[in-house]
Amino acid sequence: MLVVTTLLCLGIAEVMLRLLLPSTTITMIRGGNYLWYAGYKTYVPQTSWRGGNEGGGQFEVSFDEMGLRNPRQSLAHADVMVLGDSMVAAGNTPVEHTLVGELRAAGIASYNAGVDGTGTFNEVHLLRDHLRNWRGHIVVVAFFSVTACTEHRHHLRQFEPGERSGRASSQDLAGPSGQGAAACRGAHPG
Repeated sequence: MLVVTTLLCLGIAEVMLRLLLPSTTITMIRGGNYLWYAGYKTYVPQTSWRGGNEGGGQFEVSFDEMGLRNPRQSLAHADVMVLGDSMVAAGNTPVEHTLVGELRAAGIASYNAGVDGTGTFNEVHLLRDHLRNWRGHIVVVAFFSVTACTEHRHHLRQFEPGERSGRASSQDLAGPSGQGAAACRGAHPG
């Protein structure tokens, strides 16, 4: 019992330190296609590569001055910030078919803050430190994993569709196919 209590206390302390302590850039390391900061990573700013997918599609994957998959200078005009992992970054998808591309096509000024291999802590630091000048109003967090559903199942259940606070149900955030919400409901019935 003492071991469990100690581990629980250490876990709580780590979460508090990660959220409360500033993650100012102590070092910036360039490795492959990424810049690594203290607490988060981005892609190398103002670069691009030729992308492709299993369907044989070829397209350009480009990054803005912040190192994220957006047209240049789009951060200042975005009302919606979409945080997430590779599901949001969508490096194997033409930009118009990504989650953010679909939002833009619907007339919603959105900013893609997805980065491959990240989690919620990384994205909190990215938003708080790297994107601190953003003046939008809505943050959407989208991750493709059952683990994300497990971590956030309590929050997914309390959202009401059409709620004016900016929150949405898991169905609202799942996209046209509804697969994201179905995966979360499948992992956590009820």
